[in-house]
Amino acid sequence: MQRRGDLHTRVVNKLGAAIVDGDLAEGEIIDLDKIEEELGVSRSVTREALRVLSSLGMIVARHKVGTRVLPRAEWNLLDAQVIAWRSEGKDSDLQLHDLLQLRSGIEPLAARLAAGRLDAAALQTLRESCDEMEAAARTVDRRTFLRADEVFHSTILIGCGNELVARFGQVVVAALEARQHESRRAITELTPPSLELHRKLLLALERAGSGKAGQAAAQADRIARELVDLASVELGFEA
Repeated sequence: MQRRGDLHTRVVNKLGAAIVDGDLAEGEIIDLDKIEEELGVSRSVTREALRVLSSLGMIVARHKVGTRVLPRAEWNLLDAQVIAWRSEGKDSDLQLHDLLQLRSGIEPLAARLAAGRLDAAALQTLRESCDEMEAAARTVDRRTFLRADEVFHSTILIGCGNELVARFGQVVVAALEARQHESRRAITELTPPSLELHRKLLLALERAGSGKAGQAAAQADRIARELVDLASVELGFEA
């Protein structure tokens, strides 16, 4: 027997995926009775799931009208859950392209700001992440490689000293996590130059504390931009 929390999660994921794929189209009134019959859940579980989707801007409930699917312009496209649904859906390439453009604006800025601000623990985390990525690339361990990449980039975003930029760290991590669902290979012929750029970015951030913070910050900005450009090419998009 499934626990209530498991049922709730299953309904949320089922409806969220149906909305992002257009199986529940914009403007459509959701048939709650049909959902409950198909998924074998109670009305209370369905209502809890709908509250989640409502908080994400995907649906709206109206008295005497029902629960209607909202257009994508209303969705919280930066929410990790919405990113995950779209990454497995029909418009995954569109989202991936948009996220890469977002990363190209956010990550170089974060790298510039992080220069001279990262403490010893953060720099050690970056070193360990680079080591893990290199080891995972040799053994073609996709999951470990992507996880270490997430840690590397989120460490810079969180440690950059700007709370607003750091908030986008959650979006970047969600974008990187979305690659777990990609059919494209995570480890390719472009992985070695990508690993080299990760090491160069780490070196620039380490040098930032040696009295040349301005020069190191500019270098970190440039390398971070190159990293996103290389990721774009690796995923089949123009830099």
